[in-house]
Amino acid sequence: MARVEEQLQSSPLEFSPPESASLPSSEEVLDLLVSFTDALDSLLRNARSVEATSEMVEVQRNIIAMQGACEARQQLRPSVTLQQALSRSLQSASKLWPTYARALTAPNLSEAQKISKAGQALLDSAVAEIDAHKNLVETTRAYEDLSITDFLDRIIAALSISHPEHSLMELGRIGALKAAELTQVPTDEAHGAQYTLLHTIASIHLDPQRFSSLIAESAQFCMSAQNLTTIAQEDRALTSIAASTRMLYEALGSFEAILTRETNEDALLRRIIKFHAEVYEDVAGPLFTWYNLLAGTKQQPYAKLAQQDVTDLARSMLRGNATSTFLENSGSELRNAANHGSSLSVSGEIVTFHLRSYQGQRTRWEILDEVFSLLESLSAMSWSLSNALTQRGYPIPLSDEDAAYMRITPFRLVSVTVEN
Repeated sequence: MARVEEQLQSSPLEFSPPESASLPSSEEVLDLLVSFTDALDSLLRNARSVEATSEMVEVQRNIIAMQGACEARQQLRPSVTLQQALSRSLQSASKLWPTYARALTAPNLSEAQKISKAGQALLDSAVAEIDAHKNLVETTRAYEDLSITDFLDRIIAALSISHPEHSLMELGRIGALKAAELTQVPTDEAHGAQYTLLHTIASIHLDPQRFSSLIAESAQFCMSAQNLTTIAQEDRALTSIAASTRMLYEALGSFEAILTRETNEDALLRRIIKFHAEVYEDVAGPLFTWYNLLAGTKQQPYAKLAQQDVTDLARSMLRGNATSTFLENSGSELRNAANHGSSLSVSGEIVTFHLRSYQGQRTRWEILDEVFSLLESLSAMSWSLSNALTQRGYPIPLSDEDAAYMRITPFRLVSVTVEN
């Protein structure tokens, strides 16, 4: 035991933040845990073995190095939950050798057994973190099953996997209770089902802590707005929100079609940026208009304000005291880059922007994070506004044409509810 400590202390690991943004995989962490148990077994069989000592030193250094790399990496969507699970697992793993070293040098057998139990608990905890994340990934895998082309069918299939013990009607009731507890605002069952869906997706693809905080803040903001019903009665105020739902559906459909056939990573990145711009223009615009009016930062009639540049609306929200946390940035660089084909170049992991308003570099991972950040904000803001309007007696209307296009007609909704 002393030899292991001597070698670890004689040349302590000098950790340098990784240049690559990639995370270790769950399998790599599990392999490290197996390597630790093998090294520990070797030491127990022959504590004087130079080979066993070197083996444990190497494993401990690998654990510390991987822990440092994981914790030093900026948390970026869609890997926030994975990174947090890996960090917790590696934190437990880093304590394994110090714990077992105390057990191996304990003054008596009773004390050694007691400390060994603590070591086993650390090992179990490290494995449990990885297993929990894997289970979470499995429950959300159906949302990404592009072989199910109909979006509603995919949602129903995914919910049946992630919540097999409940029917759709029960999910609505349970979701409404959970949403109301989080947001402290009344929630109907339809929005309860939506909350369940959004929460499940956020738990694996977004930043779940920010999403929960954002949906709570925006829900209270919308529900407490004194001018909500006044705006709802304005020309285009409700219909534009309904139209944005159709636009989002169309954008998702187009983007998923690209995912099924595009294999070039650079081309896919450009498509992702275009998808961001499409959502920014067609989906975010109406929402940003609503939130500016609710906050009182803009005073124009809805129809007139909706014609204003979306970036200006986003920046207005970021400046507003009540809405500054609802967005992480204005999103103008990605939006402008999508509208100018020669405005960015890709080299490896680095994307360079050549805009008149912005010249700079970002990694692929930072761009993906910004795209998911926008979706995170829009999901929470849209849910909160829709729920508040429903509670005030102004549910967002959906035209027969849009309902038919998205295949969510009343008859079909009743059918799938009864069937499930």
